[in-house]
This record gives sequence, C-alpha cells and structure tokens, in this order.
Amino acid sequence: LLTPPALHSFAATLAPSRPEDPGLSLWCTVPESVRPLGCVIVLPEVFGVNAWIRSVCARLADAGFAAVALPL
Repeated sequence: LLTPPALHSFAATLAPSRPEDPGLSLWCTVPESVRPLGCVIVLPEVFGVNAWIRSVCARLADAGFAAVALPL
C-alpha cells in the first residue's frame, strides 16, 4: 500500500496593486515531499472555495501537482 505524500495547504491573500482594490484570496495546496509537476488552477462552482474544492486541491497535490483555488 502506497502512502500519499505529505501536503502543505494554506490560505493566502494577494495584496492589491492599488490600496482601494480588494485583495485576492486563494487556497493553495502543494506536495511537501516532491517538487510539483506543475500547477493546476481550480475554479469553484457557485458555492465558492468550500470543503469540496479544498479536497479537489488535496487530490491534485496527492498526484504531485500544486493546486490553487480562487473564488470568482
């Protein structure tokens, strides 16, 4: 039985270029034990970045990809 790699998940907010603009919130998940094979942008459905979308990011990280989810 294979053990999936450890994951590093975190929420981040990118600062806006102008002070009057809101920041951009992101959910990021990356595999800790290996260099990511690439990055996948996960677009959520109408419910935003919820537990389901975070689980999709975790499954992509299990497969070796970094995943970033952002609300639209």
